[in-house]
Amino acid sequence: MPIKARKYPVFNSDQELSDFLLSNLTDSLKQSIKLTVGIMVKAEMENLRKEVNEKLSFNGYYERT
Repeated sequence: MPIKARKYPVFNSDQELSDFLLSNLTDSLKQSIKLTVGIMVKAEMENLRKEVNEKLSFNGYYERT
């Protein structure tokens, strides 16, 4: 299976390069923040479930007798 060469953009000025790098950095940071917050929320929910001895109820659900 042949390896395909990766095409990199050509920049006509340092400003274009700077804008490209800034854009990519911004996108990467956004993805990292979303992933980190998701992991933190999941971990907090797991800790909360461990601390609470009774069954958690969400969205107005409760046991009916």
